[in-house]
Amino acid sequence: MKQTEKSNQKNRDWHKGKPTWSSLHPQEMSEMMKGDKNPFYGKHHTKENRKKIIKNLIKDGSWWLGRKQSEKSKQKNREAKKKNPTRYWLGKHLPEEMKRKIRITTRITTRKPKFREECRLRRLKQKLPTIDTSIELKVKKYLDDRKINYIHPFNLGNRFQCDFYIPFLNLIVECDGSYWHSLPENKRRDKAKDAYAKECGFNILRLTEKEINKGNFEI
Repeated sequence: MKQTEKSNQKNRDWHKGKPTWSSLHPQEMSEMMKGDKNPFYGKHHTKENRKKIIKNLIKDGSWWLGRKQSEKSKQKNREAKKKNPTRYWLGKHLPEEMKRKIRITTRITTRKPKFREECRLRRLKQKLPTIDTSIELKVKKYLDDRKINYIHPFNLGNRFQCDFYIPFLNLIVECDGSYWHSLPENKRRDKAKDAYAKECGFNILRLTEKEINKGNFEI
């Protein structure tokens, strides 16, 4: 959606003689736009316009998606923070109606297949947890002591992340913590991962926390 030249001219006329936004504190900006000081005061968007605005805002999950701040803009932000480091929002709270709208928008966005797929692909690029668990460290030591080459962690296609992969055995090794892998949701995920690994032609070995801690395993 683009503003008409007539609308742009109205905005320019309204801003004449007024200080620029960048020179104002957020609270001052808020005061300037309250009530009848706001050029849109007493007016309403048509239903058609509202639909267009909503469509443009959420069609890609976020209106800012894919955009980047210029270096000039970043520098302005840094300088503004230095001049006024006080957080003007400190101690304030969003009204309940605003919270409700945010919850609804979040639900709409996070349920979109495109958004969920992007999150899943970003997750695969991460190494989580960022610190190896105690049982992963024990398996790592076991492999290092025997000079066995491995990949840790290992991305299984673009769907799952696995703990270890040993190329010469074509073997995926999973270290299952007692608590985490006893949860129903994670049991279902483990079954799906095993099935997908076999479908892709990999062998898979699951080691329990008890087996690893007692040293009752062989690879």
